[in-house]
Amino acid sequence: MTSKFDVFKKIALVLFLNFLTFFVVIQLQGNLDQANAATTTNSTDYASIVSKTSINKTATILD
Repeated sequence: MTSKFDVFKKIALVLFLNFLTFFVVIQLQGNLDQANAATTTNSTDYASIVSKTSINKTATILD
């Protein structure tokens, strides 16, 4: 026969493990979000040209 205290300990253990699992999942999700943010900031997407006008000027590019 199990006592009420034994039942309480088992319930407390299950609740603690659920909380611990939840905490670990949240931490892993945060790490994935940071990793995804780091990879998406180096995007090679460029703006498109929406209009073009010819200008007759001379320019020198200094390196």
